[in-house]
Amino acid sequence: APSKPAAKPAAEDPWHDLEVEVDVAMRAVTNAREQFRQAQDKVGGGDGGGKDWTRVSATAAQQVDGLLSHLAQQIAAVEPDVQMMQSGVQAALDHPEKYNVATAELQRRQDVVQSVTRRLAKAKSDVAHGMRLREKRKAALQEAQTRAQTANGAGTTGGNMTGYMEQEMEAQRDLRADHDQALERIEAGVKSAEDKAKTINRELDDQNRQLRDVEHDMDGVQMKIDSSMQRIGVLLDKTSDKGKIGIIVCLMVVLAILVVFLFSANDEPSASASTSE
Repeated sequence: APSKPAAKPAAEDPWHDLEVEVDVAMRAVTNAREQFRQAQDKVGGGDGGGKDWTRVSATAAQQVDGLLSHLAQQIAAVEPDVQMMQSGVQAALDHPEKYNVATAELQRRQDVVQSVTRRLAKAKSDVAHGMRLREKRKAALQEAQTRAQTANGAGTTGGNMTGYMEQEMEAQRDLRADHDQALERIEAGVKSAEDKAKTINRELDDQNRQLRDVEHDMDGVQMKIDSSMQRIGVLLDKTSDKGKIGIIVCLMVVLAILVVFLFSANDEPSASASTSE
């Protein structure tokens, strides 16, 4: 097993981050490989010619094929990073003065690359093995189907093929049922989104009507203000300077009277309180 990633030697050295990413990806490859091997062992993982593939259920075969595709995808995802690790180690070996990696650290990186490469090679071997078995299974099923068609033409039915076809039809019915349920959920989601969209549209229409009413009211108020300002302007234009001064003086007198009245009204309660004491 490879040693644990060492501390990052330099900020510009990408090895540390790359090693962590590859370690996580290889864990995913290992998990996918184990799942595939377990499923493959259940349906028969040997290359022997005596295997009757027509007795393998369609559901089990689909599960194996799905896990095989998943393993291949995990391998394809990690391969570019592994190639980068190999290139980085080789570049450090070819130009040690440029990369300034310690000898012990460089040896550790070589060990890591070799370990990852071996693990990846084993996973690729499992994929190749699984693809060979899948091709054998398909060939056997096609041959059995051809025999069944020939037998049906002569008025007989092959027992093995009948069992397989029944399993296949059952798997197809289950698959259609799953698709129907998925479509129903999608339809319900679309209907819910449509209802929400209609509600939002109604609310927007109501708000637009309210905004139009407010705008209409504001236009009426603005017209009244403009009319009042025009009348005030005409009145000011007609009033002479002496008249304006007289109006100002009268307003000041009225203001002074109001102030005196307010002060006298405040003094009366204070006087009443003193008398009662």
